[in-house]
Amino acid sequence: MDGLKAQVAELEASLAANQELIMGCWHGSEQLQVISVSMPSKNVVALRCIDSEGDVTQITGHMHSITFSFRIVTAKEPVTHRSIGFETPHSS
Repeated sequence: MDGLKAQVAELEASLAANQELIMGCWHGSEQLQVISVSMPSKNVVALRCIDSEGDVTQITGHMHSITFSFRIVTAKEPVTHRSIGFETPHSS
């Protein structure tokens, strides 16, 4: 997850005032917008997402079964940047 977190930080740092980073993922045949990512255990990710109907949903799965993608959206006006949240697991 450190690599994913670093990639998001790098992309967010390069955004112009009128751009927003959208992180997406696929779960089955549904594409979702990722709000936050956490890792409750070594290979499991829990995602807080927005589905195609605008509802917030929680998805949990194996790290390698989820495909992530990034999109930079440009607006005509400056946008409020919303960072994608990451929560790393605590050491046991």
